[in-house]
Amino acid sequence: AEWKRSPTPLSLIALSIDQLDEIQQNLGETGRHVAIKAATQFLKAAMRDMDHVARLGESTFGLLLPSATLASAEMIGERLRHAIGKCSLPIADELLRFTISLGVVEARRGDDENKLLARAEEAMEAAQQGGENCTYVHDGKQPQPAESSETADAWAPSEN
Repeated sequence: AEWKRSPTPLSLIALSIDQLDEIQQNLGETGRHVAIKAATQFLKAAMRDMDHVARLGESTFGLLLPSATLASAEMIGERLRHAIGKCSLPIADELLRFTISLGVVEARRGDDENKLLARAEEAMEAAQQGGENCTYVHDGKQPQPAESSETADAWAPSEN
């Protein structure tokens, strides 16, 4: 509602934990639970006071970023994706490593919450189909790989 009242940008990141069923096959229910909990903790660490996070499904989340442009949201998503990709968590005698796929959108004229979320999910699904562990942005017409996704190794986790 606030976005509709003012010209302030609003972006949304939809993200999915890649290959969660495979994690469960290899590391059991504990592995699945640890991956979901770790992703949740990374999301909380990436959030500002004004941001909102929601669990959209078992392995999917949404991060609403008021006042963030598409470029800013893409950068936040890439930092998050890179940090999660570097994480390894011990479970019994193995290490859990996992990745995420992201869809990033900015609210456009004529959007409502359903259209915004649908575009973000479409971009996230394109990222999953594009090989996982990548970010796609949706320009209002179609999802496409994020330019920064190719250089994600250059991103460092945020100090905040």
